[in-house]
Amino acid sequence: MSQRGSILKWVLGLAAFCLLLTFAVSNTGYVAAQDDVCNQPGYFDGPWDEQKQEEYERCQQQGNSGNSSDDCVIPDSGPWPPCATDGNNGGSADDCVIPDSGPWPPCATGGSSGGNTGGSAEECVIPKSGPWPPCATGGDGNAPAPAPQPVPDDSPTPPAFDQAGVEARIDQAVEILQTFWQAELKQRGVNYRPPGIVQTYRGHPDDPPNAFYIPAMDAIFIDLRLLEEVTVDFGVYAAVGVLAHEWGHFIQDQLNLYGQLPGLRQIELQADCMAGSYTTHELNLGLINAQDVQLARDLFFSIGDDQINPDAPYNHPGAHGTGNERLAAFNHGLNTNAQTCIDGFR
Repeated sequence: MSQRGSILKWVLGLAAFCLLLTFAVSNTGYVAAQDDVCNQPGYFDGPWDEQKQEEYERCQQQGNSGNSSDDCVIPDSGPWPPCATDGNNGGSADDCVIPDSGPWPPCATGGSSGGNTGGSAEECVIPKSGPWPPCATGGDGNAPAPAPQPVPDDSPTPPAFDQAGVEARIDQAVEILQTFWQAELKQRGVNYRPPGIVQTYRGHPDDPPNAFYIPAMDAIFIDLRLLEEVTVDFGVYAAVGVLAHEWGHFIQDQLNLYGQLPGLRQIELQADCMAGSYTTHELNLGLINAQDVQLARDLFFSIGDDQINPDAPYNHPGAHGTGNERLAAFNHGLNTNAQTCIDGFR
């Protein structure tokens, strides 16, 4: 090889070496620069862009796993880095990594800015486990959200059943019914005899509440459960209205009216009419007022067959009358007199 060729080969080799050296130095500086970015305070504070995202992911691979909220730098505004949202852009509280202190990412506060430091808990997205954002705890991020306070029930408390008071009112009405019907039957030349038994009782829970007259015993029985129902819904005089209806059956028996009436429906409607005539007597005595009378009307309408069981046939064997029929019969007695009730319905 000539001396000239050797010199050329040496020059080319030296150039190649320089190029390799330059590349190495440049690349080392680039890596160092990147490493400096990973450790540079405030670099990832934002704004966040695609390049910064790539740098952040590279820095993660060098040691920051992104799973610890303690290591995570939260920018003032989104898009949020993975350690703030676990890869989710703040949409799901279940995926959200909550930092120990704010500003909070959207998935922690239910907003878009991540700057909610304890505003409205109604807008706050609460993660399943802590640390909790201030909006979930009222300012302290180390405790779960407090349990919601129960909403007070402002609905009125239904009146309690005053059994002693209702039974005392029944006893008072018994005395008045005796004198009322004694005078009415005297007008017809009939000697009035009082019933043998007038008694309240508490029925078996499996049986429906009821009131009834037993002719063979001259006895009136009224279930206290029925009295509780009607007095709570229609006032104390409703108990007297039930008694007055059953007393009407007792009067029907004394006057032998059962065989003169065409069927059960007429028997019941006539007793409703008699209860209405007695109600006028109590009104005239000043024992009740117009409101009591209206509640009694409501009571007799409510016990109509169609009100108790809308699907029952009109002429079923136990039919007592529709709501309108029973109300009309009660009003008839209320607006006329007991003699009209006795002579009608045949």
